[in-house]
Amino acid sequence: MRNIEAKQATARKRGAFFPKILVNAFSSFHLPPLAKNLVRDKSGVIVIMFALLLPVLLGVIGIGVEVGGWYQSRRGLQSAADAAAIAGAYGVKSGDSEAAAYAKAKLEAERNWGGAFTAGEFNTDIMPPTSGAYTTDSSALEVELTKSVSLMFIKYLMSSSSITINARAVATVLSGGDICLMGKDTSDTGIDSGGNATVNVDNCVVVSNSSDPDAIEATGNATLIADCYYVVGGVSDTTQMTFDAGCSPTQNGAPITDPYASLTDPNAACDYPGGLTVNDGSSNPFDGSFIDPKVFCGDLWVQNGEVTLSNGIFVIDGGDLKANANGILRVVNATIILKNGARINNFNGSSLIEMSAPTSTTVSPIDSSTPGVWQDILVYQDRDTSNTCTGNNCNSLNGNSSSTFNGVMYFPNQEINIQGGNTSSGNCVRIIALRIGFSGNNTFNIDNNYCSNFAISMTVPGGVGLVE
Repeated sequence: MRNIEAKQATARKRGAFFPKILVNAFSSFHLPPLAKNLVRDKSGVIVIMFALLLPVLLGVIGIGVEVGGWYQSRRGLQSAADAAAIAGAYGVKSGDSEAAAYAKAKLEAERNWGGAFTAGEFNTDIMPPTSGAYTTDSSALEVELTKSVSLMFIKYLMSSSSITINARAVATVLSGGDICLMGKDTSDTGIDSGGNATVNVDNCVVVSNSSDPDAIEATGNATLIADCYYVVGGVSDTTQMTFDAGCSPTQNGAPITDPYASLTDPNAACDYPGGLTVNDGSSNPFDGSFIDPKVFCGDLWVQNGEVTLSNGIFVIDGGDLKANANGILRVVNATIILKNGARINNFNGSSLIEMSAPTSTTVSPIDSSTPGVWQDILVYQDRDTSNTCTGNNCNSLNGNSSSTFNGVMYFPNQEINIQGGNTSSGNCVRIIALRIGFSGNNTFNIDNNYCSNFAISMTVPGGVGLVE
């Protein structure tokens, strides 16, 4: 115990020895009293150490502030790039040219950044992107931003007074789904459901190119059920319409391009100059050709009997395609072309209609031999047909007929009315017409989940998504 106390006393003496040496050393000089007091004052050691460490401490703080500033600038530039890409993609969705889309993107980038971008800071020639996963997506728009950020503290340690930061973003127009009903009229209601009509189209989008505030409407006791809708104008009332929970409808959208605008009908001589009327209960099969169409110049009217058109193109020239009074019309792997005012006029009177277009599994590659590609086309009405019609003078499915359709029904210049007690169904149906009307007590129930045999490609642009 005594040894320990002795060692501690020795350590204390040694600790006091060095300050005494300093005091004695300074005492040998003739110092003023204030200086002598400062020499003897041991409390100033901390101040001296703090003064020595202060530059280091300020340097660390400066670096932290500098790096934080870089990070904040980088985040701000990335936010500007993201906003610019989304704005540009919305321009693409609206039908803007690449230059117009990038003008919108640049405006949004500058608004979010809070300053202008020069030509070298805003890359304007990358649509589609030059790198990443969307280089083949023609709707994808890439934005690259570059900015020079001034340095505050670190510039004293570097040869440069600024650094360059970069940001990149890619946005694209997402697919909005397949079209099953499309009204081409640009001014009137494109799809109109009224009366007690029930329209249920599954796995597809209904479209109207009309700028009318009621481009699609359901009135009376009618109901319209679809995945979603896309209109150039608006839809003022959806109380009688039902759409999927994930539906993101488009109003004030760009017009959808007619996918069959280049399709032309063939010219061929009459095979049946007076048309054909079947009313004697007989069965009449017609096997056609995709190279040499069979032409009925006049009505093809099935009243009491059965007509089957299969494996080819069948033209109704100047007459009407009719089925009523218990008539049966079957179209198998065939296309019906309506020319020179011909219409589907009066599928009614307890008639039965079963129609299926040529598909990718039933048509050999011979379409180049005919003026047009008829695969998937079930009914095509030429563009010379007047767009003026009323009631049953328009294309119509009415009465108590029962109809099954599979394929594209195309009436580019006239409306089609599905009315009365008609019941229509199908597994893959696309109707494009000037206007599409549903009324009366008709039921139109289409399940578009079974289009695997068709090569139909009719989609609407969906929303805009930031993908990279």
